[in-house]
Amino acid sequence: MTKLLECTRVLTCLFLLLPSVVCLADDTSLWKIQKTLAGKKYIALTHEFAPGIPRWPGFPDETRKTIYWYDKRPDTMGTGFFSELFTHVGQWGTHVDPPAHFVKGLRTVDQIDPKEMILPLVVIDVHCEAAANPEYTNHYQIELLTNLDQIPEAGAIAIVSFPKPKNGSGFPARVFAIVP
Repeated sequence: MTKLLECTRVLTCLFLLLPSVVCLADDTSLWKIQKTLAGKKYIALTHEFAPGIPRWPGFPDETRKTIYWYDKRPDTMGTGFFSELFTHVGQWGTHVDPPAHFVKGLRTVDQIDPKEMILPLVVIDVHCEAAANPEYTNHYQIELLTNLDQIPEAGAIAIVSFPKPKNGSGFPARVFAIVP
């Protein structure tokens, strides 16, 4: 009898939870947006990075070392999978520069809201404005993009993704555009 009561309680709990799960699944509006976006053209805007890529001359080159390999090797720490150790400055390859990269006390990488990582994309040159007004840089920027010649003047969306290093001065970024 005790087992039957326990089963009944579990089933009752499951039935009580079921309507809330169904209600959550009813809002699929973002899935519709994703389906629409999946039908658009995507353009990669990120350069691959590796030792020897063009960089600001004050930065050292990247170093890369395999630390785990599928099979046993004398120059690795272990086996079973592939993993590398990368050493490079935050502003390496296509990268994000938060406002703090240029102006002390402004926002760092970890303070960029994820809502700011999906943006309307317009390609403009603002280097003169930024040079004349340091406050002009109180937005983050992405440097060293590629394939910008494939982006229309207006109407595209940029998706920017990067890790969240606490108080980070910059970091490599993965960037792509969705064009109409």
